[in-house]
Amino acid sequence: MNEQNIRALLEKYRKGEASQQEERLLHEWMDGLADRGEAPVLETSEKARLHDTMWRHIEAHAPKRSRRTWPYIAAAASIAGVAALAATWLLRPEAPRTTTLATAPGEVRTFSLPDNTRITAGPNTELAYNGRQVAVLRGKAYFEVEASAENPFMVCSGPDTATVLGTRFTVERPADGEFRRITLLEGKVKASGHGLLEPGQRITYPQKQIEQIQPPDALAWTQGEILLQNAPLSEVIRTLEDQYGINVSSALDKSAGNYTFRFPAGMPLPQVLDILQKISYKSKIKFTMNENRLTIH
Repeated sequence: MNEQNIRALLEKYRKGEASQQEERLLHEWMDGLADRGEAPVLETSEKARLHDTMWRHIEAHAPKRSRRTWPYIAAAASIAGVAALAATWLLRPEAPRTTTLATAPGEVRTFSLPDNTRITAGPNTELAYNGRQVAVLRGKAYFEVEASAENPFMVCSGPDTATVLGTRFTVERPADGEFRRITLLEGKVKASGHGLLEPGQRITYPQKQIEQIQPPDALAWTQGEILLQNAPLSEVIRTLEDQYGINVSSALDKSAGNYTFRFPAGMPLPQVLDILQKISYKSKIKFTMNENRLTIH
């Protein structure tokens, strides 16, 4: 399709006047553009800046999110004349209602969606869904999704997207934004910027690093266990905050450390801290607790 046709289709879709066939044509064009990585007009930096701006606006208005499939924003932005129209279309005020799901620190909870998708949300997690589109705003979640070639399930974690073709997988997005992860346990998932994942593979963004994992380890948190594997101090801090609802601070190098530790989710915090102190090395860490504030030094 040429730019004039694309403009016309986007405008019709924005007004809610596009037929199912026209919507399918538009989606197929965006799929192909994203897969080929085309950017005929915008420079890479400009496209990235526009992409990030759109995502900030979308996540700031989660309850009013559009039903449009989010992973195609960057692809649509590759044509300068279409980018502004696409942004207006995605953020139009008449967007359908989005439902938010959340868990408290230390809570693991399973939700069932209308399409029979099951989502197990980890501690201190927030999700937003609209039909078969889910955004992980923070935290981690385990998805069990039924296949539907006509209506694929999509999960967004910041700018990264998993297009699901019937599968079991997890998505992690820490509140501090240090990384985003998609881990495939069974079935097929198309990860943005990579392609299809194989069962047992995990992709970590923004590096797009691929690693092999053991499915039981990836699901330990759904079975009442907390598992740290070669974790830096930053991951230890996140785990303590999400599990115990405390505020943790440290002047130490948070990228340092190599902690491997498995413990029951119900273990009292003092016992966890005692074990962490014993297994730390290359300068032992110490803890100071003041009400709900923990300092690591």
